[in-house]
Order: sequence, then C-alpha cells, then structure tokens
Amino acid sequence: MKFALNAESPSVKAKAPQKRQSKMPSDIKNALKRTKKPGNPMKRKSSPSSHIPEIKKKRVLSVGETSKAKLEAFSFVRTEDQKKLVIDVDLIMVDREEKSFTTDKEIFKVSLEKVSSGQWLNDVVMQKVNEMIKVQYPSIRGLQDPLNSKRKSMLSPVPVDNNCTSVQIHHNGCKHWVLSTSMGNDVFLYDSLNQKPSENLKDQLFSCYSNCQEDGRLKVCKKRVFLQTGGEDCGLYCIAYAVDIVNGRSPESILYDQDVMRKHLLDCIAKDNLTPFPEREIVDISDIETLWPPFFITRK
Repeated sequence: MKFALNAESPSVKAKAPQKRQSKMPSDIKNALKRTKKPGNPMKRKSSPSSHIPEIKKKRVLSVGETSKAKLEAFSFVRTEDQKKLVIDVDLIMVDREEKSFTTDKEIFKVSLEKVSSGQWLNDVVMQKVNEMIKVQYPSIRGLQDPLNSKRKSMLSPVPVDNNCTSVQIHHNGCKHWVLSTSMGNDVFLYDSLNQKPSENLKDQLFSCYSNCQEDGRLKVCKKRVFLQTGGEDCGLYCIAYAVDIVNGRSPESILYDQDVMRKHLLDCIAKDNLTPFPEREIVDISDIETLWPPFFITRK
C-alpha cells in the first residue's frame, strides 16, 4: 500500500526556495557606504599587537663610574653590522680599563684609520703621542691624558720649575686641539687656527697652571705660529709643536709641510719613535712677530 507524504510532515523537510541575488549598481553601493553612521567614538576598538609600531630604543653603552664623567659632552655612534662592531667617533671617550664593548687594539686600529683617511685626530692618538713623549723625554712634565682636559677638575696643577718644560694637549670643547707649555711662571699657547680661547679652555689652563697665577690672574701668551689649512689637522699641528718643543726647537719659526704630516705621524707610531715633522722652506721670517697679544684668565 502506498501512502502519500504530506509536505508538512516533520519527517521530511522541504527545500527552501533559493533567493535570487540581484547585483547592486556600484554607484548606489558607494553612496550607501558614504551614508553609514559612524560608530561610537567613545568605544575604542582593540587593535592586534601586530599593528602596533615597534619602538626602537637606542643602545646605551655601559661604562664604569670613572668613564661617566669623561663621556659627558662627547658623542659617538655605535652600530652593529653582521655582528661586527663598527665605531664611528670623533672622540672615543672610553676608560682605558673599560672593556665593555671592544678591545684597546680595535679602538687603536680604528683611530689610526682615521689618521690615514684624513679625518680629525681623536684622543686615542693624542694619548698615544703623550705616552711616547714620556718614554723618549722623561724629564718633560705635564702630558696629562687628553680625556682629562674636558673637565678642569680632572687636570692637576703643574709644579713651577724654571729648569723644566711642561707640555699639555688640550681639547677646547669645540672640536679643536691646542697645545700649552710652561717654563717657570711663563705660560704659552700654540693654536694652529688662532681661535679665541673658549671658556672651557680657559678653565683648563687655569687649572693646569694655577701655580703660575698671581692674585687670581693668569697671563697666557699666544705664540704666533704659521696657521694650518682646513679644519681637520689641528691635532697634527699640536703633536708637531710638542715634538719640536721637547727637542728644544721653536715651532713659531717652522713652516710645516702639511701635505705629509699624516704620513709622518703614522711612520713615527709604527716605529714607536717621535721625530720632528717635515718642514717647508721659509723665504724670509725677519718680519714675523713671535707673539700675539697675551690674554689674561681671572678666577676667584
């Protein structure tokens, strides 16, 4: 016997008629998008963490307490390329005992590369020259680490001695090296650019030669030297002045051959022996005055 199944029977589900989708014209669809009401401005939607921009933090060099004062006011950049540390510096202000980021050998290598490539000499090279002078000329006084020249409190007073010359390299705080010397109570300054002494330099000079001051007033005489060309070779001239002074010569009467000064310095360091820098012939020096007008530093 055959039974006819009712369409409303629960055992059989009728298929719902498929709705025919009509395509909406693009201009009407765009108009509807523009008329949509904005959401609640007070409700903040949580954004995935992947959309949050990553904040790149600067790498901070960890140094010892002694180095912190020396690093002040000097800047350098440290980058890492394929796990090889590359140092790009004007002054590598680092404690000689600090081994936190590289070795002394690597620092010295980078510093010499700057000399050979025509860049400004940093304090590593200047201190190397100091050490060489101390070995070759043990009677010369002064020669304090150029790192200390940034702060007057870190420079020790030079004893007054009429029979002994004192030599000191200074960084004037404005990317410029100058040289000072003393004999007895007389203080002299050698500046290859003849710049006006900065307040930083004045503080250093007064700290170094406080034993030469009288009633809080220090007289400094500037030697009239032949000026350098360009702004990158002041360190070379300081070294040349120092070498000639410790050899009993007068830098103010010498015209240095600036084109070969870098090569000469590298040769001296390679041989671990400082010798006077090459000179150029001076036609007539009879009209050259040996001193510029002196300046006075007053401190209470």
